[in-house]
Amino acid sequence: MLVRVAALAALGGFLFGYDLGLIGGAMLGISQAFNITSNSTKQAIVGAAKLGAFFGTFIGGVLMLRYGRRVAIACEAGFFVLGPLLMAVSTGPGGLVVGRLLIGLGVGASAIVVPAYLGEIAPADKRGAVVQTYEMMLTLGMLCAGVVDWLLSRSVGPAAWRWMVGLPAAPGALLLVSLSVLPESPRWLVLRGQLDLALATLHNIIQSSSSRSGRSAAEQSVIAASEAQALAKAEDELLLLWSSVQKEQAATVNIRQQHRQQQQKWEKCS
Repeated sequence: MLVRVAALAALGGFLFGYDLGLIGGAMLGISQAFNITSNSTKQAIVGAAKLGAFFGTFIGGVLMLRYGRRVAIACEAGFFVLGPLLMAVSTGPGGLVVGRLLIGLGVGASAIVVPAYLGEIAPADKRGAVVQTYEMMLTLGMLCAGVVDWLLSRSVGPAAWRWMVGLPAAPGALLLVSLSVLPESPRWLVLRGQLDLALATLHNIIQSSSSRSGRSAAEQSVIAASEAQALAKAEDELLLLWSSVQKEQAATVNIRQQHRQQQQKWEKCS
């Protein structure tokens, strides 16, 4: 289950790299299609994604904290679907700029939400490797963008740029659909006081996927012991997570109290 969850969630990293890498190959066709000669127009099309990414980090952070990691990933996937589709059907530079802006929002949200989600969903002993999948998928996306742009430019013709900018909508849609199998982050569940659901999520991720059917009594006893060990490990993970959340909440309360005391001192002095 952990491999499936990490692979699907890391699609955000793939789309991050792919959407940033494709524009280099697509700009030549875009410039020819709309007779764009102004460097400022070209810069607006390319730079809109970076502007969107700046605001996307804040949007992703707010969504992640207020509504959960799955909702934030859903919004991120929505940006990755709408942006490429809008660019693919654009009839002028304005639509391309708006499409790139939406893609940038997805890129910025992905950079915040996906690594946090992967780090929170993975057991402590596999956390580093799981989070690294995001970086690997990001670089793979940039590589694929260049290769796909080259293949399309040689096979499709003048309309190749529309395929270049529109294709990322497919993995974006896959990321959106994957929410049906992606569990919510255990940390988010603990923050909301849903400890039983957090434990169940941790247990499902940690436990072995081996089936008991068709096995001997000895093998079944081994599997039962393994599942008991997985449950104990999940309980330990939950305890550490709960303790961490309690410390953070206590520290937040302490900072707020100190801030109020400082304000009261300043009011007395004035």
